[in-house]
Amino acid sequence: MDSVSVIIAAAGSGTRMGMSPQKSKQFTELRGVPVIARTLRVFEEISRISKIIIVTRKIDIEPMRELVKKYKFLKVDDIIEGGETRQQSVRLGLEKLGADKRGIILIHDGARPFIRRERVMELIYEIESEHCEAAAVGVPVKDTIKQLDESGFIGTTPERSSLVSIQTPQAFRYDLIMKAHKRAESKDMEFTDDCAVVENLSAERVKVIIGDYTNIKITTPEDLIMADMILSDTEDE
Repeated sequence: MDSVSVIIAAAGSGTRMGMSPQKSKQFTELRGVPVIARTLRVFEEISRISKIIIVTRKIDIEPMRELVKKYKFLKVDDIIEGGETRQQSVRLGLEKLGADKRGIILIHDGARPFIRRERVMELIYEIESEHCEAAAVGVPVKDTIKQLDESGFIGTTPERSSLVSIQTPQAFRYDLIMKAHKRAESKDMEFTDDCAVVENLSAERVKVIIGDYTNIKITTPEDLIMADMILSDTEDE
């Protein structure tokens, strides 16, 4: 079987949560458990995963180490400082990981604590079965999307049935995602997510696995309300 490793992108601040720059949203508690701990627990409990690298802010490295020790996350291999952007942070994580070329790499947002284990396994299966070299979870968009022109007027209306909102995890063969990130760095190009890095700087296509609307990213105070509702449907059962 192929080796499976995870990079957790956790270098974001909590400014959109209304927190001071010194505080990280990763440590915001949901019913007494930090967001990042809930995220890590999912991957810790998946037997196929052997190694986890956490990429975070310099000021959060020591608190993250304490959290990993407290919750006994044995698969966390290292906690490293991220870059100025998410893309740079992921590249640093990939370099630190140094996985075998055909290993499977999962890249996930630390602030998405509700990813389901079965979705992670679906991603691993798609790549391990050689159906694709890159895959990500996503959900069909619910609203009609409008593309605006330069004057702020509606230009086009894409067919909603063909649109998805991409989430994480995003999964890749190590050699594919590493080469794509190196090309992005050499060309000084920045993309919104790792799928876009592969889409624009490789010949590979990205397979989408239909995910869950509950796989939200904790970004704003309103997300905490939604998170508590999700927990009510799971932990209170």
